[in-house]
Amino acid sequence: MILLIFLFRKAVTYLIVFYFILHKINPLLHERVLKIAREISRNVMIVKPSPKGCPAYKLYSNIWRETMHSIVKFEDYKTLAYWKKLVKKSGFRILLLS
Repeated sequence: MILLIFLFRKAVTYLIVFYFILHKINPLLHERVLKIAREISRNVMIVKPSPKGCPAYKLYSNIWRETMHSIVKFEDYKTLAYWKKLVKKSGFRILLLS
């Protein structure tokens, strides 16, 4: 994966939004992606589907993830706790707005 965002100077944008996309990136790169985002923005919004649901959805989700991995693609839905930990580790604070 080559990211061209290195061309930007620090804090060039107010907000970076990852809208239903991070689950398509190798989970080993999640932290790197957020740290790069941190270099060009003070704010990041992550919008993700929840991996929780009924047993049928969980089975479907596991089959889909394994299928995508078999062709070197990613479809890794993570829990809210995973994303909170990753965001904090990448240097962001979590703000809940009502």
